[in-house]
Amino acid sequence: MINHLSLLDIKNAILVVAHPDDEVLWFSSLLLKCKKIIVCYGERPNNKNMTKNRKSLIEQYPLDNIEFLFLPESNAFKKGKWNLGHKAESNYGITLQNKDLIYENNFTKLSNLLEKRLSSETTVITHNPWGEYGHEEHVQVHQVIRNIQRKKKFCLTFSSYYSDRTLAFMEAYRKKLIAKTELIPTDTEIISSLKKLYKKNRCWTWSNKYIFPAKECFYSLDSNIENNDNRQSVTSSIPLNYIPLFKTNPIVQYIKSIVLYIGRVLKIFD
Repeated sequence: MINHLSLLDIKNAILVVAHPDDEVLWFSSLLLKCKKIIVCYGERPNNKNMTKNRKSLIEQYPLDNIEFLFLPESNAFKKGKWNLGHKAESNYGITLQNKDLIYENNFTKLSNLLEKRLSSETTVITHNPWGEYGHEEHVQVHQVIRNIQRKKKFCLTFSSYYSDRTLAFMEAYRKKLIAKTELIPTDTEIISSLKKLYKKNRCWTWSNKYIFPAKECFYSLDSNIENNDNRQSVTSSIPLNYIPLFKTNPIVQYIKSIVLYIGRVLKIFD
């Protein structure tokens, strides 16, 4: 019999996400239920505007149970070797096309920061092993927490989203997945209010075309298979949320880049 998370388990859980707005995008159904939310990254070393806007957002954030660690983001985004599937996993998260010292150093920094905060917890909820739609830092956060979980033995639960980019990666884990919740309705009110706040502060990072699913569910890895046990997994049907990746028209992207360049020259944008 599958041991689903109880409402009490969720109320006592810590939710750990990589970036500001990830808590809305992938965890809205649990956002108001968890006892604490931790957001790992925040500073954009190559984008002072985004860093400033996120600091402004933090000052206005309506939930009291959230902690922003504000680690600097690396340059790893879209640099992962996703074509390798789960074989791309590395000691720091995912193998990159080029070495990124910030990405590597963040693994150690994040491990130290999160181990202090999670050592006495019973349930931790975070990104899935393949990083939802395919974000290198989502994979990194999952691996950091999974390493801590192996020592501290808390229940590690994660989201159900995937995209074309992560399909092969996800498939390698699919038979190891155990549903830890039923399908839970996404929270349209918290999505609407937080999305509005993020957009007001110009730090909403996702497409406006995205339609949130009506429901989402959460999983853990089957410990029997994780430990190479020969017993058969109890996994049956696996409902997952597919994420369409919106491609920007290259002409539109080119025009945007020109506008941003002119804006910086004329000091319209900081």
